[in-house]
Amino acid sequence: MNQPSETATISQKNKSRDSRRSGSVHFFIALVVVCLIGVGIYLLKRPEALPIEWPGGVRVNSEFRLISLPEKVGPFELVDHKVFDEDLIRALGIGTSYDKERLPHRRSSWYGVGFYADQRKDQEKPSKLWRMEIFYYTGLRDNVPHVPERCLDAAGVTVLSRETVLFKSLAAREPWDKDVKFRRVHYRFSGSGGNESRDGAEYYVFSVNGKPFSSSDVVRLKLAMPTITYSYFAKIQFTALSADGIESADQADEAAGEFINVMLPSMLNTLPMADDIENLKRNEQI
Repeated sequence: MNQPSETATISQKNKSRDSRRSGSVHFFIALVVVCLIGVGIYLLKRPEALPIEWPGGVRVNSEFRLISLPEKVGPFELVDHKVFDEDLIRALGIGTSYDKERLPHRRSSWYGVGFYADQRKDQEKPSKLWRMEIFYYTGLRDNVPHVPERCLDAAGVTVLSRETVLFKSLAAREPWDKDVKFRRVHYRFSGSGGNESRDGAEYYVFSVNGKPFSSSDVVRLKLAMPTITYSYFAKIQFTALSADGIESADQADEAAGEFINVMLPSMLNTLPMADDIENLKRNEQI
């Protein structure tokens, strides 16, 4: 009978097959490791995106603060502005060594904060006074956008909800003239006496190379794309200021929609739009 020899043959075949499987697994693992190392080297060596020049009419001072906020937009009049101290500017990632080199060439990052009063309304109205903030970052891939949720949490304010709301400004440039998703952060804070609680709402949206996005995670992914040659992102953020807070999120949305409908085109005038970026790319190819 040939059973022992057949068994030995089968055993040898199994060992050979196991050896091939083991070799395949080892090869696959080695291939993955090599790919990961290659990606890591690429990420370390990849060049920063090129900075984008501010639009004409934008003026930024030596402290990287936007000083050309519009004085009056419709019924909203600029009544004050906010100046950040050096530590806060540094914490925001503005005023870096790159910015200092690029400022004379109008290609640095900057910030601007203005307070606008609705001249149609009495002083005690909850939507009389608005704080408008805009932050511009350019030429960097790995910025992590600051969002009010984190700031409010750090300040001990209770965040009640985070919702996406739609606002439209027909006078804005494309694609901002359609329904644009904004992020609304509804929160609760202590009143002026410290005993009673009040509600408030912050709104924000991002512009990445002239296109609107409401998610900071999406912005981060967009900035990391290796195909981007020129890069900037900006955050437009605003809130109504009132010691009495807001009555409801719906009431806040109505007032915010009216405010941003008027203000958004002027804010976008401080930023390069998508067609400006396309022109840069075309000029580079000439």
